[in-house]
Amino acid sequence: MDREYYTYADFRADLQPPPSAAEGPTHLVADMRTPRQSGDKRPPKNRRMPRRKPHRTLRTVFVVLCLFVVLASLMLLLSDFLLPRGILGYVVETFAPAPNYVYAVSAGSFDTLTEARATSDGVRARGGAGFIAYDGHYRVLLSAYPDQSSAQSVAEKHGYTVYPMRTDGLEADDFPLAYRSAAKPLEHYHVDIYRQLYDVSDQLAQGGAIAYARARVEAIREALRTKAESFLAATEYATDATTQNFRATIEAVLASLDNLITQSTDATFPTDLRWTYIMVLRINRIG
Repeated sequence: MDREYYTYADFRADLQPPPSAAEGPTHLVADMRTPRQSGDKRPPKNRRMPRRKPHRTLRTVFVVLCLFVVLASLMLLLSDFLLPRGILGYVVETFAPAPNYVYAVSAGSFDTLTEARATSDGVRARGGAGFIAYDGHYRVLLSAYPDQSSAQSVAEKHGYTVYPMRTDGLEADDFPLAYRSAAKPLEHYHVDIYRQLYDVSDQLAQGGAIAYARARVEAIREALRTKAESFLAATEYATDATTQNFRATIEAVLASLDNLITQSTDATFPTDLRWTYIMVLRINRIG
């Protein structure tokens, strides 16, 4: 019977010694296994080789990012030395909303309260507020104006100086959650009170009637009392410092308005009115 399969040795029999009798004739059996099953490490035909990962590209990107972070850190560190307030102060100063100011006229700055009181008495005798503010020194304030030009013209006329006063106040979010809704109507209330009292003072300076001025101050007091009623009731037993201090400022403003209405004579009312609207600003912790 003819053999169906042949080996390479059959075609090259002349190069190899004949098989021994014990071995018998050599036959080839068809190997139907796949290369993987037969242990062949070569990839099968028509199979795409996996691409190598771009390790070099990732390494380059990582090095560039590290260099960028280092350079940015060095720039920030250098800016802290070059900028007066550092990079954080510069960012805040650039992007934060500018604070609001009013401008008081100051009769002088004194080291002792005795000197300040003596000057205050003289200022009040001439119709100024004579309010004494302390910021490390005792300053005697005559009046406060909503714009710098008005304050500057009065200060130059009498040889005084201009003293800026910030009008920033508390926001409702500064209070504990339980009091925020009651505090909302009182946000920056002191600025509104100041402006109304300043307007009354300006009308008096232009020859307005004292009786009309008193009536307006009474209306201002009652409007504030109505607006603050719910807050004062809700915070009666508050224990946090922010709420307690804010309660104290509102009560102080109401007391000053009461005194202005009940204790000021017609002769002293214009001076006391100026003192009151400066006090409204100062007790609300403006710089």
